[in-house]
Amino acid sequence: MTMTPMTMTMALAMTMKMVRIAGAGGAAAGAAAATGAAFDANDPSTSQGQVEEQQHQRHVSSDGFEKTTCIKRLYRELDEIRRNPPPNCGVESHMGDIFRWRAFVKGPPGTAYEGGTFKLDIRFPKSYPFRPPGVRFATRIYHCNVDSRGAICVDVLNERWSPVMTISMLLLSLWVLIGECNPNDPLVTCIADQYKSNRKEHDKIARAWTLRYAKEEHE
Repeated sequence: MTMTPMTMTMALAMTMKMVRIAGAGGAAAGAAAATGAAFDANDPSTSQGQVEEQQHQRHVSSDGFEKTTCIKRLYRELDEIRRNPPPNCGVESHMGDIFRWRAFVKGPPGTAYEGGTFKLDIRFPKSYPFRPPGVRFATRIYHCNVDSRGAICVDVLNERWSPVMTISMLLLSLWVLIGECNPNDPLVTCIADQYKSNRKEHDKIARAWTLRYAKEEHE
């Protein structure tokens, strides 16, 4: 799917914010490494993400540079999302596994998906952020850009992925995708055809699926 102007505007704003955060986080990490400083788990100013990162780093071998870079980035992003979650979205690590997250995106108001909460399964490669995460819908959704397995057709998970992208930005892009499908680049052709030829019937089915599968998904 090609990102709409609305998506690009939101992504640009989030990019500028997250680049500043990443730069600040990288500087702080470098200073801590140079002085041998460590987060104090008993210090009330220490975030949960910082404590988790410190605990995990004890088990990382010295030759795992790429993996260590990935882990630091993931903990930093997770901590930022916990402190400043993006609108209509949320995320947590799955069973304490930093390479697998559970997220949710709420259906945009004024659409056939309004009132639904759609769960996502996010899995990170060791080369993240240089490679995109694997993302699928864990909640069923009637959408031409999402198939029955939860696979998603969206360019930011493929050719438009960049290391400056963050999970916050990705979740916002998926939130936009839910409400603004692209029937000209579908993953499910029959739904795309129905969307273009009989929008009323399409929306009726999408609302029914939202009520059935996504209404009570996130409590």
